[in-house]
Amino acid sequence: MSEDLPFKSDLKDDILRRRRDYFIKDVKAPLMESLIKSTRRVNFFSYISLFIDVFRMLRAVNRYPEPTKENSDKTNVHVIIDFWDDFERWNTSRVELFRVARRVSLAEIQHDDWYAERHDKYLYEMTKAIQEGRYILPIVHSPTTHWSDPEAIKELAIARMKYATEEMG
Repeated sequence: MSEDLPFKSDLKDDILRRRRDYFIKDVKAPLMESLIKSTRRVNFFSYISLFIDVFRMLRAVNRYPEPTKENSDKTNVHVIIDFWDDFERWNTSRVELFRVARRVSLAEIQHDDWYAERHDKYLYEMTKAIQEGRYILPIVHSPTTHWSDPEAIKELAIARMKYATEEMG
């Protein structure tokens, strides 16, 4: 990273300074507009426009720079990158969908404190709900299908054997 950047992160500098207007007008606005419009389909012609909106969304998402540890400076973003790396290593289904989610979420959390604060609040409330027992996690803390993590597969097999033993006993 260059020392003369106004931001510690190349990604943040790119989105907030070098290409700020571009990201506001050509990336974020069409993405948000298309996402909102896609939930308001009422007739045949509005479904045709859905294809156009999906194209706009895909084009907007692909304009985000790929967030990496080298072009980001937030510790929490680095933790989330590690999570996504693990997730992508083991997930075997809807891979492209999750790559899009990774790219947008990391870029937004890195460069826009408004989104980062809401993401942190969400995680805080979810953690609190888990600790208080209001949000119940499954016994096996991994997906049970389309997941190739050997530890998770072993954990699932043990949980199934335990359940079967309890049912028979």
